[in-house]
Amino acid sequence: MSRSGKWVAIAILASAAGCKPPTMDQETIAYAKQYVRFQNVRASAKTDYRGQSLGTLHMDVANTGPRDIRELDVVLYFQDAAGNVIATERATAISPRLKPLAAGQTRDFMHGFDLMNAWNRSSPGVGIAYLKLK
Repeated sequence: MSRSGKWVAIAILASAAGCKPPTMDQETIAYAKQYVRFQNVRASAKTDYRGQSLGTLHMDVANTGPRDIRELDVVLYFQDAAGNVIATERATAISPRLKPLAAGQTRDFMHGFDLMNAWNRSSPGVGIAYLKLK
């Protein structure tokens, strides 16, 4: 391989490494399990002025621990009538561009989504995809 070919390969590997989703260390995972709560999870559906059906999820994100949450991504699990997961969707509940969720605080979170015919219309399951503490 030529010298310029090696640099191209290194650049591709370096950029691919930056594309990996962020991970959480064991301390952050423990914090998430113990202190992050999702309350009042509720989903609704409506038809907009163009006749399209849209879904909206509202929930309260509570930080019951001693540290501020800088970033929080959640995964929503939509199920059919038999209880099978038919779709998952990732959403940002606490954005790093906004004010962190301080210790002891609760914040409302809203997420819009396209309705699925097979969805059982119950509130989706919620899991933590990524958490970053301040």
